[in-house]
Amino acid sequence: MPSATQNKLSRFFPVALATLGLVAAAFSLYCQNNLQKQMDETNDVLDRLGTQHAKIKPWAYSYEQMKDAVEQLQVLYPSLMTSATSIAPGQEHTAPAGVGIERRYGEANSQFTLVEFSDTECPYCQQFYPAPKALVDGSRGNISLIFKHVPLHGENSRLAALTAECAADQGGNQSFFRMIGSIFSSTAGNGRGTQKPLSSIAEDLGLDSRKITACVDSGRYDDKIRADLQEAVQAGVKVTPTTLIIHNPTGRKQVLSGAYPPDEIVKAMSALVNGGSAQPGVQQ
Repeated sequence: MPSATQNKLSRFFPVALATLGLVAAAFSLYCQNNLQKQMDETNDVLDRLGTQHAKIKPWAYSYEQMKDAVEQLQVLYPSLMTSATSIAPGQEHTAPAGVGIERRYGEANSQFTLVEFSDTECPYCQQFYPAPKALVDGSRGNISLIFKHVPLHGENSRLAALTAECAADQGGNQSFFRMIGSIFSSTAGNGRGTQKPLSSIAEDLGLDSRKITACVDSGRYDDKIRADLQEAVQAGVKVTPTTLIIHNPTGRKQVLSGAYPPDEIVKAMSALVNGGSAQPGVQQ
């Protein structure tokens, strides 16, 4: 005859098994829902990336289209693109503001110089910008970075470039790169501009926003932006970002078109030291 304990256990096990079955079913449903949610989020990201990719300006792929864009800028912003070197006879020549000044991050006597042709409204440039700076920071003075403006995504690109140049009026190259970094952090990209007004970004950096606004409105650095653009075209820049690597002791150069990871840039620098080329691009 079964004991009372055995009777209790005989009633308990079916209930326990049924409960475990419900828990397992609920857990399975949760996993399926969670997996579906993750798949939906992944598909959403892919859709947004596809939309973003579709909005990237055509000159991100074609040198000829980039030159066409520069010609369009010449029509839209004649003060920006028109050469300021035509001086009437007897007229005193005054160098345009900023022309000849390099916006350099790092030591000027570095072994390598990375010349970065970039646009603050370019999504690829936004993602790539920390890479060359990190190389400079970890190089112990062996690498420096020069930033060149290629503002081809319209008015917001141009205003951001001018704002960064005007920030340098107050704090030199350090303020320039702080402003560029803050603009990249705030921009929506593809010509949509920054989420915060440029004047607010300047104030956050401790700069005088009224002076910067007046500087931008004055066109003080239009010629500097024009010179950077012309240098990009002359260098054969086909996409943004483009990195011109210069080995200063030998003068050897190599152009890397696109957003290369830091280790690939280091390989290209090593190849220049040895007189070879480790990366696709143009070696000069």
